[in-house]
Amino acid sequence: MDILDKLKSLQKDRGEDSAPFADHLEYMKWVDEVSPLLSFDKDLKSKFDKRALSADVSSKIGSPKDSTGSKNATVGMLNQAITMLEIQPIHNSTAEPSSNKAGNPIDVEKISLHKIAERVIGALLIAGCLWAIAHYFGLEL
Repeated sequence: MDILDKLKSLQKDRGEDSAPFADHLEYMKWVDEVSPLLSFDKDLKSKFDKRALSADVSSKIGSPKDSTGSKNATVGMLNQAITMLEIQPIHNSTAEPSSNKAGNPIDVEKISLHKIAERVIGALLIAGCLWAIAHYFGLEL
């Protein structure tokens, strides 16, 4: 089964005053199935995950209206993903979603503050060494 068929099997219709799920647990199981299938579009997946989190938090704090709105928004995002794949299929859509970032060699999300600090300190040490060597030999920089 390819990604488009799998997404279609998970497709729901938006509800007017309620979300198309029997309960919140059913919704969260649905999110667990849908989210990895949206990896073909990083932006859409990110938006989907944020709205799913919003629905989860809203449900837990007792705000059913906000939770329903977010649930219906995620249903709409799945419907958009299906339309996108119908219009322009992705290459190798039978493969499982991958995290291959060949088009983006530096994944900004994985850069930690610790790595940045290491590189800044290293650059400052190198600059200091170069300055000391230049100063020792009387060179102007």
